[in-house]
Amino acid sequence: MVGVKLLRILVITSSSAYEIAKDVVSRIKDHEVVVYKLNHPVASLMTTSYIARELSGKVKEKYDYVIVPGLAIGDASILKEVVNTEVVKGPKYLGDLPDMIKFLELGVKFSTKLAADDIIKDYLAVKYASELTNIIEPKYSFEVRGVKIPLRPPPLILFYEVTVKEANDYSTILKRIKKASDLGVDAIIIGLPVNRKVPEGVLRDLFNEVRSEVRIPVGIDVQVCELRNYLSVDPDIIMNVDLSSINLLKDYKDRVVVLIPNTTTSLSDISKSLKEAINEAVRIGFSKIIVDVLLKPLQLGFVESLVNYYYISKELDYPLMMGLSNVYELLDADTHSVIALLTSTAMELGVSVLLVTEESRKSLNSVKEAVKAREMVHRAYVRKSPPIDVGVDLLIVKEKRRKAVEVPEISAETSLVVEEFPPKVEDPYYFKIYVDEVSRNIIVDVYSANSEVCIKRYSGSNPLSLCRMISKDFPTLSKDHYSYLGYELCKAEIALKLGKSYVQDDILFS
Repeated sequence: MVGVKLLRILVITSSSAYEIAKDVVSRIKDHEVVVYKLNHPVASLMTTSYIARELSGKVKEKYDYVIVPGLAIGDASILKEVVNTEVVKGPKYLGDLPDMIKFLELGVKFSTKLAADDIIKDYLAVKYASELTNIIEPKYSFEVRGVKIPLRPPPLILFYEVTVKEANDYSTILKRIKKASDLGVDAIIIGLPVNRKVPEGVLRDLFNEVRSEVRIPVGIDVQVCELRNYLSVDPDIIMNVDLSSINLLKDYKDRVVVLIPNTTTSLSDISKSLKEAINEAVRIGFSKIIVDVLLKPLQLGFVESLVNYYYISKELDYPLMMGLSNVYELLDADTHSVIALLTSTAMELGVSVLLVTEESRKSLNSVKEAVKAREMVHRAYVRKSPPIDVGVDLLIVKEKRRKAVEVPEISAETSLVVEEFPPKVEDPYYFKIYVDEVSRNIIVDVYSANSEVCIKRYSGSNPLSLCRMISKDFPTLSKDHYSYLGYELCKAEIALKLGKSYVQDDILFS
């Protein structure tokens, strides 16, 4: 490869991963890479001191780098004197070794303490953020509480809307808003449900509490007929205003106003309606204007609304908004992929502001997914590529590469287990297992089989540690019972990670 120095690299691996390592290395053509097998079956159980002892006096040739397993325990710097060259930790999975070597070519400095995956992730985050800042000189339309709204992306701006459903759920709302702010949203919108009134003073108190928690703009989304009743809460952003309601806001012309069409029948009617609303807003004195063309749900005009966005982005010299939840809240599919697709589509259409919500169980974590999707799209823009291989992804259930260790051939007898083995549990105790979605902990209650009284409760996030602690306190429980406990704790952990409900003895996936 022209312009790239040929590197001599020694890759240290376990005995079980040796064949996989050789296969991966055989595909690296631009450098000389040698695989060294240690007599240890599992890389994640190796210590760096063990590796140092095993290599002592055995590495005679000169290498540019020695790469030890990324999952090895300890600091690999202790190997430097042993091998007399630079030593770094490799990736957690051997399939990522070619990517690591590409970064070595670029001069990226890897660590003796952290796996290469972590270094690459941090490097890409800094690199893309820097490049995005350097190559983009966006035309900002206006600024609200320090948040600059571009005429066209990048960057993409995220608004998070939370609906006040009950007067007594303010503490929950504040927690959700703080979490969204910490994740990186740019503005908070507080919405009121249709046909449900909240006392103005109560809403004002909520706005004040929100502003004490976050330092980003806070807006309001209410029905047009109720708008006048709530303007005293002093919102930074006023949502869903059309031609018929813009005159109610004469005293708030220094605020951001999100204009919507009063019809969605055709592109020409939508365009005419928006232009009339914009003209009236400008006449009154508004200068901070965002236009929401209105994204329709799937099967109810979705494609047509995308076409509307495309043409109106060329007609109007104002930032556009798109409500992603109009699609993912009305689709029984996992939200992360839908949000990734919509975010990338919005970028291409020239939509600057994305509105997300988490108003249903299935849309849990949509804010986090939207933040990740935005980062993917920004990095893809910098690379001038599709949002793939950019160092961040939304592959939550599926994966790009198979990372499983190949099943080895053995000479020992194999038992094929096909029938279901009924449990033989006659222990004096039994377990009740729950997940606490607030604390993110797994709860295990131990009950007496005779009195049905809870003897002890265990709470923790690590199922292995929970199981070990319980086995320490109740050493006489049967093997069957602990097999069952381990199985259920694993299910509980997966349910927590995926945001699914956990019910003891129920299956997680149908």
